[in-house]
Amino acid sequence: MDTSLNLFSQVIQNLGNLNTQIKAITNLPPNAASVQTTANTLMASDVGNLKTIQSKVLAFTAPHIATLDTAISDLNNGSTNKALTAIQGVNTDSKSLENDLLPLIKSVSDSKTQILGLSNQLNTVKQELNTQITGLKSQAQNAKNQEDYYNKRKYYFLALGPFGLIGLGIAIGMIKSWTNKANNLNAQVVAFEAKIASANQLLSSVTALISSFSKGITQISNIKNSVNVLTGDIENVINDLNNSNTHAALLFLTTAKHELETLHTDAS
Repeated sequence: MDTSLNLFSQVIQNLGNLNTQIKAITNLPPNAASVQTTANTLMASDVGNLKTIQSKVLAFTAPHIATLDTAISDLNNGSTNKALTAIQGVNTDSKSLENDLLPLIKSVSDSKTQILGLSNQLNTVKQELNTQITGLKSQAQNAKNQEDYYNKRKYYFLALGPFGLIGLGIAIGMIKSWTNKANNLNAQVVAFEAKIASANQLLSSVTALISSFSKGITQISNIKNSVNVLTGDIENVINDLNNSNTHAALLFLTTAKHELETLHTDAS
C-alpha cells in the first residue's frame, strides 16, 4: 500500500490490487471459482466507478477552490456582481456533479450486499470440502484396514502350504484391490487439501477486499453528503447576494470554500 496516497486513492489502489490477486488464484473447487468470478466482475465495475467518481469530484474541486477564493476577495473589494457571476457558475457545476454522481454511487452501493456475502459463500464451500475430506479419510482408513486384514490372512494361507494356494491367491488379489482403493482415496484427500488451501487463500483475499470496499462505501457516502451540503451553502450565498446581504453571503462563502477544500481532500 502506498502510504503517500490519501484514503480514497488508497482504497481504489487496494481494491485493484486485491482483485488482481483474487483473479490469479488457481485450483479452486467449482463453488469457490464461482465466488472468484463474482468478485472479479463486481470489482472491475466498482473500481471503474470509484475512479470515475474521484475524477469527476477532483475536476470540480480543483479549479473552484480558486474560484471561491477569488469571489471572497471580490466581495471584500465590493465587486459583488463579479463574485455573484462566478458563484453562480460554481452552483451550476455543483448541481451537475450531484447528478453525475448519483448513478455511479448507486451502482457501487447496489453491489454492497453481494460483496459482503462473498465470505459467507466461501465459508460454506470450506465446510463442504472439510466434510468431503473427512469422509474420504474415513474411507481410506477403512481400505487400509482391509489391506492389513488380507495381509495377515496371506501368512495364514502360506502356512497351509499347497492347501492354502487358492486362499493365498484370493488374499493377494484382495490386497491389491484394497491397496489401490486406499491409494486412490489418499490421492483424493491430497487433492482436496490443495483445494482447501486455495479456498483459504481466496477467503483471505476476499476478506481484505470486503474491508477495503467498506471503506470505499463510507468515502463515497461522505463525498455525496459533502457535495449536497456544499450545493446548499452555495445557494445560500446566491440568495444572500440577491438580497444585498453581503455579510451573511461572506460567511456562507467562506464556509463553502472550506467544505470544498475538505471535499477535495476526501476525494483525493
